[in-house]
Amino acid sequence: MTAPLDNTDNQPQASLSVQEQLSTENTDQASPIPEHQPSIPNMEVHHHTHHPKKWKEYFWEFFMLFLAVFCGFIAEIQVEHYIEHQRERQYLKNLVNELEQDIVTLDHTIAEISENVYRLDTLIKIIGANEQQTKKNDLYYLARIASRLGTLSINDFTIQQLKYSGGFRLIRHVNVAKEIQKHYSKLDIIQKLYGIDIQEASDYRMMALSVFDPIVFDGLITPNNTVLRPLNSPAYLTNDTNAFKRIAGMAAYMKNTRKSLTMYETDFKSSARALIALIQKEYSLSL
Repeated sequence: MTAPLDNTDNQPQASLSVQEQLSTENTDQASPIPEHQPSIPNMEVHHHTHHPKKWKEYFWEFFMLFLAVFCGFIAEIQVEHYIEHQRERQYLKNLVNELEQDIVTLDHTIAEISENVYRLDTLIKIIGANEQQTKKNDLYYLARIASRLGTLSINDFTIQQLKYSGGFRLIRHVNVAKEIQKHYSKLDIIQKLYGIDIQEASDYRMMALSVFDPIVFDGLITPNNTVLRPLNSPAYLTNDTNAFKRIAGMAAYMKNTRKSLTMYETDFKSSARALIALIQKEYSLSL
């Protein structure tokens, strides 16, 4: 006879198997896993530790910042100096050109004044020798032209810029700046002498009108404003010797004033030449 199967041993195993299956099913239902769920990388978290900076680090950061600002400041100064030096040279070039033009003008005015002084001296000699009756044509001509004198006109555009726009601060050579100021200060006495001459010429005209015929005077002027020498020995308004001597005396005043103008303008011309030479020497200007 076959022995009966031991159901007691097998039953718990079957029961356990069923429980495991239920547990597995419940787990599957509770935590479904999507088919295309992306994988999450295993990222490490780094925790930065902040250490307090040492004083050397602060110092170097400050030094580098200071160095950058300082270098920028130096570069800006260099650019500014370059621009100012170019302006300085341009000012002096313009000044030299104007001085050279002034020399040409001075040559003309000095020659004109010297000729005028010579004519005044001749007028004085004729009257001093009491020859006014025998030299009427000469005396009328000399008396009519005696009061005529031009004025000195110089080029002062650059010097005015240097004075009133702060241009003198650009001139690095102190000796050049001093000589420029010294040169143009000579104009003061020249302008005063021209003022004196204008007043003397006005006084002379009033005296001349009491001796010389104004109608004859007017007829001696040409359309281009030059003075002619009469040919018909025109008569005087008076033959009073003292009246002629007063004319000679006033002419002597004008002659001396104009001789002084010649002297000061000659000095002014020499000063202009010396100033040109100094500027070209100090700045090596090529004009």
